Amino acid sequence: GGGAATAPGAGAVAAGGCGGGAGGDKPAGAGASGVGGVPELLAADEEKRAVGFLRSKVWDMCFHGHNALAQGYMSALVRVGEFQYVYNLWFEDNEGAYLAVDRPLPHVPNNVLECNFYRDLARILFPDLRPISINCYELYTLHLAVVPLHVVIDHNRALLQK
Repeated sequence: GGGAATAPGAGAVAAGGCGGGAGGDKPAGAGASGVGGVPELLAADEEKRAVGFLRSKVWDMCFHGHNALAQGYMSALVRVGEFQYVYNLWFEDNEGAYLAVDRPLPHVPNNVLECNFYRDLARILFPDLRPISINCYELYTLHLAVVPLHVVIDHNRALLQK
């Protein structure tokens, strides 16, 4: 019959609660539209798509960071569609003091994640220091493309100071 129509995804918060958990005082399967579980299924599907979308953006950001590293850059800002990716690589000693790199980066292998690249890189860049006394850090950040560059830079600086 008739009844009130509910837009897809509407009432999902009321039916499922905010942030997961048992949610609300409705019995399982009783959605906001009165049709068993439809809004919850739509919300779960939207959540899966959102997680998949973000996961693909994070991996794309990692690809761009490694690509910048392979080209000899220790910092990069790349705009891809509606996002900006920022990559920073730096070294510190055991006391947390910044170690300046005064030579070009060596050739970077295609798949940085499958080797001892960072340990070897520290050894090459700082031959006078013991490898165990060098800490290597990377910071990846993802911002919307509409965020002004000065805000992105300030945000990364704030993160690096923590």
